[in-house]
Amino acid sequence: SGGRRGPPMPVPTRCHLGRFPSVATGLSEVETAALAVLQQRGPHAFADLFREVTAQPAVRHHGMGDLQFAACVRGLGPLVSAAPGELARAQLDITGLGRDVVAGERDRLAIQPIDTWLGGVHLRGDRPRWRWDGARGRLVAAR
Repeated sequence: SGGRRGPPMPVPTRCHLGRFPSVATGLSEVETAALAVLQQRGPHAFADLFREVTAQPAVRHHGMGDLQFAACVRGLGPLVSAAPGELARAQLDITGLGRDVVAGERDRLAIQPIDTWLGGVHLRGDRPRWRWDGARGRLVAAR
């Protein structure tokens, strides 16, 4: 009311909410950061991508290890290409679909529906009930 904001959000809460799909792209903050690195800097080996993404201030507080990051990258499916073989040794790159999602031209969940739990919230399908609006700093009900 009156444009006032409440007290600052605790970092752990903010990180948890950043794992929800974005209202703009359907990507989480970590997924967004990974695709942005691949789009801006080209193909990366998994270990290099992990170091670069998790060093970013918006991602560092997630406290993500390499196994969690690997699961995140695997979950990006058609948005990221990887040379055949073990992910830890793979060269990763963004696909055309990934570029479309980053640009906001396509919604990731329309390409690859979600089925995951975040805390006590089950997100599933191409139109989950909740999405993260990072610009406004709040979780919003999907329309």
